[in-house]
Amino acid sequence: MLDTVLIPRVGRLTVALGLAVVAGPVWAQSNASMTTDPGSTIALTVGFEAMTDSGPISGVDTDSTNVEGMALITVFPTEPSFTHCRVHSLTMALGTIELVYLFYTFQATFTDLVIESTGPFDGTIGGTGDVTFATTPLRITGSVHLYSSVFGIDETLPVDATSSEPIGVRLRESAGTVILDEITMPSVDWVVPPELLPAGFSSLNVTVDADASSIVFRGPYAPAVPGDSDADDDLDLADFARFMSCFGGLDQPVDIFCTTSMLDEDNDVDLDDFGEFWSALTGP
Repeated sequence: MLDTVLIPRVGRLTVALGLAVVAGPVWAQSNASMTTDPGSTIALTVGFEAMTDSGPISGVDTDSTNVEGMALITVFPTEPSFTHCRVHSLTMALGTIELVYLFYTFQATFTDLVIESTGPFDGTIGGTGDVTFATTPLRITGSVHLYSSVFGIDETLPVDATSSEPIGVRLRESAGTVILDEITMPSVDWVVPPELLPAGFSSLNVTVDADASSIVFRGPYAPAVPGDSDADDDLDLADFARFMSCFGGLDQPVDIFCTTSMLDEDNDVDLDDFGEFWSALTGP
């Protein structure tokens, strides 16, 4: 059974999860609509280290805010439990974050922050639903307003920080509902380019730690398009390319991630599957 989870906007974070039917009683592919639980939030801990004309400054503060976002995830379950997961994209838009440093002499207000990661990247689902995605590309963009009457700062800077560290989630199924929560994010460092530094600054480094463990997605199953390996609700040349990369012939076992290409009742990808796929091809 193969599942795909699409998660649109958190905060009301609307989410769509896909589980599409592919191969008989063991493998299936389908889609499901999902929404986040009320009260889903994210907390950012932001640390500053800077060198100014008046000397070094540093500080750490934490603030929480609501989240809106979307993600596309494919889950590969076997009976009776899920085994593998693929993330195609993950995006979370954050509300305003206000942080204060150095005994109220330095303030940073982050707006329009977006945390996103692009895939696909794969992970194995543990017995309790824990998944770790290694070397996951992560990017934070937005803007930050820096203010300090003491240091003479009143400036808005663009934020563009990246990392490639593991991301963790917990993914499980209960009574026909898929639940995604316990998201763990890596630290992201932002070194402000020299041309963007405020007046009087010679360096400014920012470290952002995101606690996304209070975000929960859940939703029921619903049918989808058999063979739709990219979960975009059609059967086109992109899916055909995936099918051909999985084609192995009669009685040849396939990789766990090729189950979307198994369109009949056996466990291979052969000419029988090709015939069914070709007859169902809908085009770009």
